[in-house]
Amino acid sequence: MILNNFDDPSALFELTHPQENGNVFSVPYGSMLQTYYSFYADSANKRRRAAIGRIKSAADAAKEVAKAEKRVRKAFGKFPKDIPLETKSYGIDSKNGVDIEKVLIQTRKNIHATMLVYRRSGDVSVQPGILLVCGHSDAGKAAPHYQILADSLARMGMTAVVIDPLGQGERKLYPGLGFSSVREHNLTGKQLWLTGEFFGAYRAYDAKRAVDYMFTRQDIDHSKIGVAGVSGGGTLSSYIFALDHRIAAAAPSCFITRYMSNFDNELPTDSEQIPPGAWSNGGEMIDLIISRAPSPCLVLSVENDYFDPRGCAESVDEAKKIYSLLGKEDNIGMFVGPGSHDLPRELREATCRFFAHHFLGASEDVTVPEGRKYPIEELLVLGGKMTHQLPGEETISQHIAKKAELLAAERKRKTPDIAAFLRKALQIEKPTEVPEYSSLRSTVAPESSSVFGVKTEPGAMAILMRCKEKQTYFHLEECDHAVLYVGNIDSELEMSQMSVKPGTVVYAVDVRGTGKSRSLTCDHNEDFFAIYDSDYFYDATGKLLKRPLAGGRVRDLLATLKLLKTKCKKISVYACGIGGLLACYACAIEPENFDELILTGVPESWQSCINGKDIRWPQSIMLPHTLKHFDLPELYAHLSQKTKFQIKTQTQQVF
Repeated sequence: MILNNFDDPSALFELTHPQENGNVFSVPYGSMLQTYYSFYADSANKRRRAAIGRIKSAADAAKEVAKAEKRVRKAFGKFPKDIPLETKSYGIDSKNGVDIEKVLIQTRKNIHATMLVYRRSGDVSVQPGILLVCGHSDAGKAAPHYQILADSLARMGMTAVVIDPLGQGERKLYPGLGFSSVREHNLTGKQLWLTGEFFGAYRAYDAKRAVDYMFTRQDIDHSKIGVAGVSGGGTLSSYIFALDHRIAAAAPSCFITRYMSNFDNELPTDSEQIPPGAWSNGGEMIDLIISRAPSPCLVLSVENDYFDPRGCAESVDEAKKIYSLLGKEDNIGMFVGPGSHDLPRELREATCRFFAHHFLGASEDVTVPEGRKYPIEELLVLGGKMTHQLPGEETISQHIAKKAELLAAERKRKTPDIAAFLRKALQIEKPTEVPEYSSLRSTVAPESSSVFGVKTEPGAMAILMRCKEKQTYFHLEECDHAVLYVGNIDSELEMSQMSVKPGTVVYAVDVRGTGKSRSLTCDHNEDFFAIYDSDYFYDATGKLLKRPLAGGRVRDLLATLKLLKTKCKKISVYACGIGGLLACYACAIEPENFDELILTGVPESWQSCINGKDIRWPQSIMLPHTLKHFDLPELYAHLSQKTKFQIKTQTQQVF
């Protein structure tokens, strides 16, 4: 078997997309995925509101706190077993009355983080400790607003610890690629899905290790540990507050809103902001705070934030109800500052006052000294090096690759049930039934003579096209043999570049969110594989709601095949790129629908993709926990036993 390892599925075809009124793409069913997921989003939202509405007493509130913690723990899983905490101080710089210590900490075996510790110069007292976790600034701990906040906290008599996140500051994950921190995070996140890990939990463990470090310092009051951060740091401060009860108070900024707000606003969030299943059972982002009620928390936002402050206010109202019933209404609050998504002076001062009030007994209007900021190079722990340059240090890809190798070794000791895993992962546990279909106007597909809508489930359908045929059909024609083409991103446009032998009955299918139903939401980049576009957005939504996007697409394909089987004695399925992998999943689940499966443009293996390079395959096709059950060569071998199967290296097929 010859495999062609396409690292970049966007390069499989040179597609010229239709233009209409100067806008790229004419997409007649571009609202399909928004409509489909709206139903499940609304259902989850109603369950949430109903559950909060039933809380009437302190006992009810206590039960809700326990439920919230259970939901959070289920989404994040367990932290790994700790290794011995190893730290190294690289000296202390005294700057204008504040000492800044430079520290290196080992968070996992052969993986280190750089940190700064701010304390008031000459102060030997035991102080509260505030962990600052950073948002998506490439400068990490040296970003100006974190410098200023840490310096202000130190001047008020609190020890501030600022840790570089993965992919930021002195911890670049993919040296040489030149990626932004968000792109590094999302690249890491989709690899971790394959090994069964959630990047948000991975990052939260870094914060836990920073708390472990704070507990080794005798100049920090271990009963007064706080956490704060903005944006991605607001995310992480909420996470570690929920997951580590050693943290007594939290002040997350510019993160907490409602999942429904993000969905309605078409806001794709980062890989670490998609706790799997968190929304499906009536959970919400504010559960991260409610799970710690009645511990003190100040939720901060800004007026012009894309993390909608209206959703933030609704969320805090839910928390206030819980805190009030528990007799601690004053322990939860909200502060909205001016400006756009950032950590402006007003939010920094509110954060300082919050911790000073709860940890130092200061009045709520205490004066906050304005902190200082310094050139980034003065705050480098490693003097210009990156952590990946340390002797024996592992890059994130090396770490994930080792996990993948361990999973491969475990698979050899047993015989995983590939079909059973796929049925569960894709939520296709019942046999596919013959669907209804409609005859659509052929103008939606100018390269095709006939177009049909295959009704796979409420709110979704596959677009089935009869290609390379002059006559228009308003019904599915009976035939002895048909070819079904399953495309990479646009089946009809890809088919337009292919040759067909005369007399061949050829169909092409666009599963939901591709081709004629490619979504018009989010930024709608010309590049289907853009990291924050609609494919990523709906995959993330599906993960939150336990309605996987890939599962819907496989249902579309299986329903289409089931329908064609009622008219065609034999069906040869030709599938390319993403469509090729979807066809593999479908064939593993219901091989009886496949007389022949021919693939092109599919990756050799997932494990080979974990190599420190960019992975252009979208997160939606990389199923969580896959490598615990199979890698692609095992899937291909399995399919070769179920049907006539081959992989070709030629992308532009001749039928």
